[in-house]
Amino acid sequence: MISQIPSITAASCVSFYWLTVAVKCIRMARLIRKDPNVIPRERTGQFVRLIWAPLLATWIVYPWLHLDKASSISSLIAILGAIACLVALTASYHCWREMGTSWRIGIDPDEKTEMIVGGAYHYVRHPIYALSILLVWGSLAACPDLVMLLVAFFHSVLMLTEARREEKYMLHTHGQPYADYMKTTGRFIPRF
Repeated sequence: MISQIPSITAASCVSFYWLTVAVKCIRMARLIRKDPNVIPRERTGQFVRLIWAPLLATWIVYPWLHLDKASSISSLIAILGAIACLVALTASYHCWREMGTSWRIGIDPDEKTEMIVGGAYHYVRHPIYALSILLVWGSLAACPDLVMLLVAFFHSVLMLTEARREEKYMLHTHGQPYADYMKTTGRFIPRF
């Protein structure tokens, strides 16, 4: 049972993360009086959702179904994975707060939200995506399995894709101020 603590921690973090995103979508819809782009307005975003939705469902459910695999791996790796999940979840809450009413889960090319450059966004353009990537790889470390490896790989690729798409949208929407911001910040890790 003790060997399952890291995998239970990781599975709980993933579940809380995506439950919070779902609740955030509902609250944001009420606050801004429209859908926060759960279903993106453009075709590429809609296509990405077709891939991403089953991937997320697997990521949320699979670790709970395979908690017994935790005993077959190094406990140090599993513990580090669980810690990464806790850090990613906690830091994500902070970033969501920083986004305020500008938070969206997809791109609407016709919408212009405020450009957030403070807090974590002072150092990284996409801290929420970076933390989501940390969360998925922490999940893999705590719940090692080929299925979780595939989930981690494809989720990371989709986060990179979304970051690039969002940057293109932000450049179109905010122009030179965003281009200048890109020069001083890293995509997922701080630029030194």
